[in-house]
Amino acid sequence: MVEQYSSSMANDTGVLIVLGVLTVTFFIYQKIKPLKLDKDLPTLDKSHYHFLLGHLPYLLSKTYRWPTEVTKLNKKFKRTWGAVMPSLPFLPSCTLFINDEVNVKHVLNDNFDNYVKGKVFEGWFRDFLGDGIFAVDGIKWKVHRKLMSHMFSRNLLRDSATIMRQKLEGVLQDMEHAIDADHGVTRNGRKTAQFDFQGLMLRLMFDVTSKFAFGVDLNTVSNNSKEEQHPFFAAFDRIAHLIYGRGSDVFYPIKRKLGIGSEKLIAESLRTINDFAMDLIAERRINVEKGVHIPTSDHCAGKGNGNNGNFDLVSKYIEHAQKENEDISDRDLRDIVVNVMFAGRDTTAYALSWALYELERHPIVKEKLISEVNSVCGTGEEADYSFDTMNKLKYTHCVILEVMRLHPTLPENIRYAVKSDTLPDGTRVPQGAGISLSFYSMGRTEELWGKDAAEFKPERFMGEKEPSPYMFTAFHAGPRFCLGKPLAFMNMKLVLSILLTSGIEFKDRVGHSGDYNYAITMSMKDSFPIEISCC
Repeated sequence: MVEQYSSSMANDTGVLIVLGVLTVTFFIYQKIKPLKLDKDLPTLDKSHYHFLLGHLPYLLSKTYRWPTEVTKLNKKFKRTWGAVMPSLPFLPSCTLFINDEVNVKHVLNDNFDNYVKGKVFEGWFRDFLGDGIFAVDGIKWKVHRKLMSHMFSRNLLRDSATIMRQKLEGVLQDMEHAIDADHGVTRNGRKTAQFDFQGLMLRLMFDVTSKFAFGVDLNTVSNNSKEEQHPFFAAFDRIAHLIYGRGSDVFYPIKRKLGIGSEKLIAESLRTINDFAMDLIAERRINVEKGVHIPTSDHCAGKGNGNNGNFDLVSKYIEHAQKENEDISDRDLRDIVVNVMFAGRDTTAYALSWALYELERHPIVKEKLISEVNSVCGTGEEADYSFDTMNKLKYTHCVILEVMRLHPTLPENIRYAVKSDTLPDGTRVPQGAGISLSFYSMGRTEELWGKDAAEFKPERFMGEKEPSPYMFTAFHAGPRFCLGKPLAFMNMKLVLSILLTSGIEFKDRVGHSGDYNYAITMSMKDSFPIEISCC
């Protein structure tokens, strides 16, 4: 009898446990199950859907080829479409993909305050970008934008042009020395040298940005050895590639807490970046107290090669805080340094790499560009590569526009809806939904650019007013439109003008496939090996 009673109790307990587990499982499922999209909204095939994870496995499987994949899907659906994911704190429950000018304008301008970077972006990039201009919304963003606008006055752009010309003189000397070196390879009776053009552009733009914005000459451009690079540059280079991996690694928060794997490398890089930034900030605080802006230490200023006190963004922020009787922490200033260096280095460097890639594939375009530069700027020692002359290079400007249309350095962007909304095309936007904007896809959309959208044709812009930023989205649009566009165009024109008319011939050494690496930015896959020789 006792045994039967015990057995019955055990069975009842087992049933209760099973019911409890099923109840908890059902409750969890109801909390995290993917949302249902509107019935008339296009979505991915059923084969790409998981009952619990939604479309997440499919999206993750395409992470590193996403610009190409979303271009195919936008072409297939030809309107706004959606994908769903589990309702977790670090994921949007659904994402809507838009690819037309009217909807882009609505999100980036007309209802700007309702679409923010959100907690997902913050989780990925907060420890790197902090509260800098690229990572925040609202009042903080407005303050950053106001102060950074001082960087782009015409006089400061002229100063930047001078810095770039000086750096390019050194680049050309290094190239000539490499060609003349004893180990130079002889081809068709001419001595040649080989180097990585994309790597060179990254170092060049790192130097120009640090000198122009902070009065710091890191002189990385003259050092082609990865082992001997400036620690700040090396750490910056490493973290830019690693941190985007968080987007496809659902375990990164755990790895970050444990300090293992890629998160360990990110933490090490951040320490190097932070140490350099804090040294710079400490020096600038002392200078502001003394009423001077000229860097004083060899560590930060590159043996006194500052910007002669003309401009220094860190000092500008410190002085603004003092004027407004506000405190600005070293951490805030650190975020400013990192955000400016990120914007000034990667975006322009990759655009220049893609520009040379396209020019090598289109020799007639290259000849036209060189002809315009010689005609407008002159030749030889009398050549004029000033800021004002760069503005006269109309065809070169069109070449850059076409490069940025097909190869936007920031190919994807995402915003999150603060409140529910309805897009101009009638699509319902749930609260918290992600809105994906593919600048890469928009640049290749036939409905926007015509049947030749996939072709490289700078002439499409000649004699035409620049297209709407909601159609040509390479420099973003609306209130967050890129302040640095004039600086970027000037720097790209200077590099192309001076290098391509220098008497040095550039050749795509391996016949690059045009494939890309997709991280925060879109670089050339396996970099860009170039062979140079004297004409």
